[in-house]
Amino acid sequence: MLIKAGIKPIVVFDGQNLIAKESTDLKRKITRHNTRQKINLLLSEGNETKAKELMRSCVEVTYNMAKKVINALRDNGIDYIVSPFEADAQMAYLVNNGFADFVITEDSDLLVYKCRLCFFKLDSNGNGKLIDLSLLSQCLGNNFDSDKFRHMCILSGNSTLNKDFSFF
Repeated sequence: MLIKAGIKPIVVFDGQNLIAKESTDLKRKITRHNTRQKINLLLSEGNETKAKELMRSCVEVTYNMAKKVINALRDNGIDYIVSPFEADAQMAYLVNNGFADFVITEDSDLLVYKCRLCFFKLDSNGNGKLIDLSLLSQCLGNNFDSDKFRHMCILSGNSTLNKDFSFF
């Protein structure tokens, strides 16, 4: 879809796990496990629709999965990068330094990394929400810049924004 639209993708993969996020990663693993159990129960009850909704929230990308995708990217001449650790900072760097025009992501943490342009929740029809960080003060008031926004996220202990971005 991107290539047909004339967009040259650069796919960025997470690298090593961060030791500082070990407890968070463990909690996520437990949550995925519990979600898989709920999915199995829903499937046994014949509730395939609800099970499919939950399946999206418990996907775990393995090394072998990433390797297959990387091989396919190579075969198709699509650029990719494996970040040293998490991809967020790498993607923000690419955009903020002119190597990419914008990031397509599901992860609102990119805004905390001051990623200038983020396209969120891209669907198969090409729809989503483009967030231009330079317009943040227009949304939240003139005295509210990206530094204050980042500090607010850090101090609140949660860098994730409202899922539907309803305040933008």
